[in-house]
Amino acid sequence: SLYRNVGRLVAQAVLEGRILDVDLSPPLLTAIAGSRLAADDLRHVDQTLAKSLNKLRRVAVAYTHYRALCGGELDRQDGKGMDVEAAQDTTTKEMKAFAVDGCKVEDLCLYFIAPGMDVELIEGGADQQVRLDNVDDYVRRAYKFVLHDAVAPQTQALREGFNQICSTGALAVLTDAERQRLTGGDSGKIAWDFSVKTLVRHVRCAQGYTSSSQAVRFLFEILSEMDVETQRAFVRFLTGCPRLPAGQLASLRPPITVVRVPWSPTNPNALPLASTCTNYLKLPDYPAKELMRERIYYCIRECPHGFQLS
Repeated sequence: SLYRNVGRLVAQAVLEGRILDVDLSPPLLTAIAGSRLAADDLRHVDQTLAKSLNKLRRVAVAYTHYRALCGGELDRQDGKGMDVEAAQDTTTKEMKAFAVDGCKVEDLCLYFIAPGMDVELIEGGADQQVRLDNVDDYVRRAYKFVLHDAVAPQTQALREGFNQICSTGALAVLTDAERQRLTGGDSGKIAWDFSVKTLVRHVRCAQGYTSSSQAVRFLFEILSEMDVETQRAFVRFLTGCPRLPAGQLASLRPPITVVRVPWSPTNPNALPLASTCTNYLKLPDYPAKELMRERIYYCIRECPHGFQLS
């Protein structure tokens, strides 16, 4: 299935240390790892639904706490104890705790049906209204359905595909942030370390260039002056992916290699070329830094429009 193929793709990327140009949500990676999702994971999937269920969850917690303080006898039981209406007819502070945006739970016209779907959460759920005394059960069932039951076949297929290439145990020992960085690299909006010192350490020079070559110094200075978006555009031009591994340049495999291409006054507008499979930058030996900057920026602007196979 397609889901098994996605699982294989993610595993192959992890195994080879390659970066996927896609943001895999923390809950998806948690599910592939075989760990159980928590209610708070829903915010990564559906923020609107997460906010709505969280409001109901707060009401359920408040009511459960209130029941405990009152001896747990708030349900109707042969006229003994306090019934649901009486529980709501209490102090203003408690009434607010039992309300959702100022409305009683009963006034929300909710039934035991999966949010946004015609699937009953319990037998006869379409006729079972959500009330203050059963809102806790509804919230638990809704979370379970959305995060587990509704996607169980797809999650299982993803895990099976992943396991065919790499054990899911490789992900289980990591945190959510570590899993995301492992599969999607450093895709945030924080500038990468493109300082001249770092570039000298991690960029190779070959075929006529050394780290002390004038053109290489120009290149490193230009890269160190780039803003976040331009950094990513350059990396896309050079590697085919606008992301770097979690360790940035130090973890890029193969490392960036800059090779010399002769520059001639008869062809002053010669452009840099990139071999994305090997992270090779074929850089003309420009005589001026600004000319090099202009040519590099032209390339990275045009890069998204396609690649030439040669």
